[in-house]
Amino acid sequence: MVVEIDMVGISRVVANYHKKTIESLVEMIVAAGLKRPSDIQKEHILHRTDDYNFVTYAD
Repeated sequence: MVVEIDMVGISRVVANYHKKTIESLVEMIVAAGLKRPSDIQKEHILHRTDDYNFVTYAD
């Protein structure tokens, strides 16, 4: 049995995923009041420890 792979379709899916990932990153950076990805610091990243609490990666 031979399975035909649609490489054009797959590459479109990958390109779209990459585009949306970059758009989301830009949206988060702007929402945090930053100008570029290199401005992200450990205190910008939060980790939820339970339903009510979180810590930053700077902690």
